[in-house]
Amino acid sequence: MVKVAAFDVNLSTGRWPFRPYRYQTMERMVPHLALYGIKGGLVRSCQAAFSSDLLAENEELEQACKSFAGFAPLPVVNPAYGFWRDMQSHALLLLPSFQNYSLLDGRTVDMARALAAKGHCFVISLREEDERAQHPLCQVKAPTADIQGFAEAVPNTPVVVLNCYAGENKRWSAPNVYFDIAFFEPFDITAALRDAPKGRVLFGSHAPFFTVSAALSKLEDGLTQEEAQAIASDNAKALKLSL
Repeated sequence: MVKVAAFDVNLSTGRWPFRPYRYQTMERMVPHLALYGIKGGLVRSCQAAFSSDLLAENEELEQACKSFAGFAPLPVVNPAYGFWRDMQSHALLLLPSFQNYSLLDGRTVDMARALAAKGHCFVISLREEDERAQHPLCQVKAPTADIQGFAEAVPNTPVVVLNCYAGENKRWSAPNVYFDIAFFEPFDITAALRDAPKGRVLFGSHAPFFTVSAALSKLEDGLTQEEAQAIASDNAKALKLSL
């Protein structure tokens, strides 16, 4: 069994509106991650998905991460909010399904191209919960079919897709699409990870929604040390996602 040092591209902090989580604060989550050897990651706000004040959410997220070296805030942008023009973070979060816009809308593509020209990359969360667990009055459909077109609109910019199911990733042939393993659960995980395009699979646990050990276990049986470490952190470093 191999052991890896992981950089987690799929972390959240803050209160999810439908249920509390044990490690929903950075003060609780970071020590918990350290138990598994995870000392860095990208952190987004649980609250931003349903917030009408994204700038305030980004500021609160930045303060929450400030005291934790290695953990970078992942601020959210939206084509309807003009503050995206002033963003400094390398990686930026898009939540189209939660915030009711299309990745393929002209305004979204114009924003993406302008940000890409400044060297930003994009992270898109397809879903936060399994569709079967969603609140009956808040059914959010994943924008799976729009990923390819969006990636083609910014062909030289990394597009990191979080929380895709096994099989969904096969719909995206664009070479600038990357995905994490939190929701990725094919029958033969080792074979599926080896068959995926080299360098385009990233480690993500989706903590605190999911248990960290579940994501790590996907790397620890079957893969070589080199293969596992590439997914655990090397691929994220190549995209300049880690601090």
